[in-house]
Amino acid sequence: MPAMLAELKIDLPENVPADRVVDWNVYAPPHVESGFQEAWLALQAPDMPEMVWTPKNGGHWIPTTAELVLAVFEDHERFSNRVYAVPKEGGEKQNMIPINIDPPEHHPWRILLNSNLTPREVRKVEGLVRQTAIELIEPIQHDGQCDFVEMVSSQFPLRIFTRIVDLAGERVPRFKWLVEQFTRPDGTQTMEETFTALKEEIATIVDVRMGKDGDDMFSKLINGEVHGRNLLREEAIQMCALVMIAGLDTVQNFLGFAMWHLATHPQDRAKLVAEKSAIPGAVEELLRRFPIVMSGREVRKDFKFGGVQLKKGDVLVASTVLHGLDQRMHDAPMEVDFERKRSVHMTFGAGPHMCPGANLARSELRIALEEWLERIPEFALAPGGKVTFSGGLTGSLESLPLVWPI
Repeated sequence: MPAMLAELKIDLPENVPADRVVDWNVYAPPHVESGFQEAWLALQAPDMPEMVWTPKNGGHWIPTTAELVLAVFEDHERFSNRVYAVPKEGGEKQNMIPINIDPPEHHPWRILLNSNLTPREVRKVEGLVRQTAIELIEPIQHDGQCDFVEMVSSQFPLRIFTRIVDLAGERVPRFKWLVEQFTRPDGTQTMEETFTALKEEIATIVDVRMGKDGDDMFSKLINGEVHGRNLLREEAIQMCALVMIAGLDTVQNFLGFAMWHLATHPQDRAKLVAEKSAIPGAVEELLRRFPIVMSGREVRKDFKFGGVQLKKGDVLVASTVLHGLDQRMHDAPMEVDFERKRSVHMTFGAGPHMCPGANLARSELRIALEEWLERIPEFALAPGGKVTFSGGLTGSLESLPLVWPI
């Protein structure tokens, strides 16, 4: 249970009731070392209200029920994407297109972004996705052990993304580190410094590719059109920054959680080995069980929500964990059930800002499981192996030691 107000001894904004205050840090949830999703579920304990407020990271609200989380994602008229990350003073400086633009202004930008991520475009790269999975799995297939995060999940989406955007290999470690500082900052630099550095790195790509033909995704975005005109340099930088952050982080972390489950639940693993056709549905159930994304919003006007008075300018952080694992919405939500009739989840968000890369992410996850289970059908958590977790705007499984017979 997170600490309540009596233990915190702080001054509160006038619209924050004392009984709604918790000691909660989205970048380091209490007891996250015991499980990322489990840590967040402390906010759905029986005595927890449907809206809480934390003084950490500048002070912000957290809706704790699936119903309220969904309302925040879908209601752009009351909840703005202008501030996507906390603390607010840092989030305000992270301008990215189109994630920080509200409807209807964001629509032309989404059209440009979505055009590169349609099911048809994703099908074009599935051969690349499959070949990348094979390249990572076959070299370790006969080793009988690996740290899955180090050897596979951290490399898989990274290699795919760099090929899709035509990014030189020597620049990848720098970009990856900056993205991780954005989603899971370690305190070595401020949020503003991280975003400034990321934009400076991306600017060098934009300057080389702007006005030139290119079939890679970055070139198509940089030389795309909105409102019947070409993108400005700053607009192109912001769009590519968003694609970079999304492309290098989410799939890596979700894939680790999915493999952790299969390593510790042999009956589920056996089902997918025996029924390859069940893998797409299994991906959806695993997405529901292991949501990892947190998303900020800014309140656009004064109104009551979740039993509290919100003020214009207040910030909320909505957790996809608190939607996918809410027992008021799902029967036995902590259980993975590949026969579940409908795996409702918000792992890719909802509403006008739903993740445009969801088609590609699903394809990557499905293919990774197909190719791994084809070559390594039996595997388990290494005896004495330690699985480690961390919090952030995207939750992470940092280590996953696996063993298998050879």
